[in-house]
Amino acid sequence: VKGLSTGLTTLLASGDRLFGPGSTLYEILPDDRAQSVLGAFLLSIMSIPGAPGFFLGGNSTEVVLLQFDGTTWRHEGRIASVTEGGTRFADGGDGTIWAAAYTGRGLWRIDFRGGVNVRAPATRFDQEHGVPEARRRDSPRIIRLGEDIVATSGTWTRRYDRVANRFVPETRIAGLAADTGATAVQLRASPAPFWFLTSPLEQLAQVTPVGEGRWQLKTMGSGPLRRIVPNGMYHDEPTQTVWIAGQGALISADCNWQPARPRPLLRVVFRSLTTASGEMVEGGSRARGACDVRILSAAQNALRF
Repeated sequence: VKGLSTGLTTLLASGDRLFGPGSTLYEILPDDRAQSVLGAFLLSIMSIPGAPGFFLGGNSTEVVLLQFDGTTWRHEGRIASVTEGGTRFADGGDGTIWAAAYTGRGLWRIDFRGGVNVRAPATRFDQEHGVPEARRRDSPRIIRLGEDIVATSGTWTRRYDRVANRFVPETRIAGLAADTGATAVQLRASPAPFWFLTSPLEQLAQVTPVGEGRWQLKTMGSGPLRRIVPNGMYHDEPTQTVWIAGQGALISADCNWQPARPRPLLRVVFRSLTTASGEMVEGGSRARGACDVRILSAAQNALRF
């Protein structure tokens, strides 16, 4: 794409137009060119549900409010109540938006129920609120599982308890321990999110409902994916393929893949064994074992089976 001076961390569709955050906010044009539409460094961007034309952007130092009227982008300012950088946004489903702290140390909940503006209140959830620390490369992903918010990193999985107003170990998913790390990605095309398990299985898996408030982890048949640091995933349903965008790698995983099974040893039956001159070395039908060895004379320089 001509005009891109950096990679894009995500893509955003607004109507029939396509945008991507990077060193600036780019628009990807139909002729495979990119042009800057807003001079703002962004790592993440998402539309705010229920507020057409409003978007939330984040980078390493701040979370900002953006507005797009279909023609022009405007930078409305920093969300004042968020005191650090934020990325990996998720819709809380109740007028709030969740964001992972850029450093990996904590989550933010931004409350837009009183109006979408830069003065919206925000609450930080850290270790005191049940959110373990994570390395920046394992920055928590946030998804909605049923009606609940679930956060995952490379080493833990936690669920937000609305009554206690804190995060607790996620125990509703059969087959997934709370100290198992996972990169969770909410896929619009699928009722259940795909998870890229980073420890200890390193396999692609899907969370499927098995009852009211209960879920089950189903490991897909793609086999282990070693040493991958995933940034995002896309599920291509027609081909049953999951594309994983990782740091330095793009991987396609076949959901229907099965490991190769060892083939059974062949059983060979000799009907006759003769030399090139027609001399019978052995005749009759009988099975020969794999360890049978026939020593030939110098004159028997060719054999016919």
